[in-house]
Amino acid sequence: MYQVFVVDDESIILEGICSMVAWEELGLSLAGTAMDGSTAYQAIEKLQPDIILTDICMPGMDGLEMLRKILSLPYKPIVMIISGYNEFDYAKRALQLGVFDYISKPIDIGVLQQQLAEIVRQLEQKKTEQDQLDIVRSRAEKLDDWEVKTGLRRYIAGSIDESKLLELLPQGFPTDYFIACLIIQIENFDDLTNRMK
Repeated sequence: MYQVFVVDDESIILEGICSMVAWEELGLSLAGTAMDGSTAYQAIEKLQPDIILTDICMPGMDGLEMLRKILSLPYKPIVMIISGYNEFDYAKRALQLGVFDYISKPIDIGVLQQQLAEIVRQLEQKKTEQDQLDIVRSRAEKLDDWEVKTGLRRYIAGSIDESKLLELLPQGFPTDYFIACLIIQIENFDDLTNRMK
C-alpha cells in the first residue's frame, strides 16, 4: 500500500478527507496529518509518504514554501495541492514547481478519489518499470561469458546482425532492455564512435 500524508489548516476539511476517502479500496493508507506546514514538513521528512495532499494557504510555513523544501528531499513523493477558488495564482506556482495536480475547495470526494487512483496507477507503472530494470541489471551483472560479451560488442560495432546476436544470448533474455543497458555502460564511447565511423 502507498502512504498518503494530508495537510490542511481547516480541521473540518482535514477530517472530511481522512474519513470520506476509501483509502484501502484505492491501495492507500493514511500515514498522518498536520494542520501547518512546518509540522507537516518534519513528519514528511521522517515518514517519507508516497503521496502528499496539501493545502496552499496555511499559517506559518505555507504550502508553497513546504513544497519547495519537500522537493529538495532525497526521495520524491507525488504532491497534489488543495486550493480555494481565490488562490489560483498559488496553484499555478505550485504546478510550475512540479505538483501532480490540484483540487479546488469545496472538495468533491469522488474527483479526489479519481485523482488518487490515477496517482496509484502511475506509481504501479513506475514500480513495474523499476522491477524490470532491476532484473535486467542483475542478469547483466551475472553475465560473465566472454563469447556473449564479444558478440554484443560486435553487434554494436555492426559486424554481426541481430539473428547472430540472439544465438549468443541466454535463452529468454530480454534483448531490448539488455542492449539499452549495455549502451549506457560502454567505456570510451567517443573512441568507439570514431572507430565505428
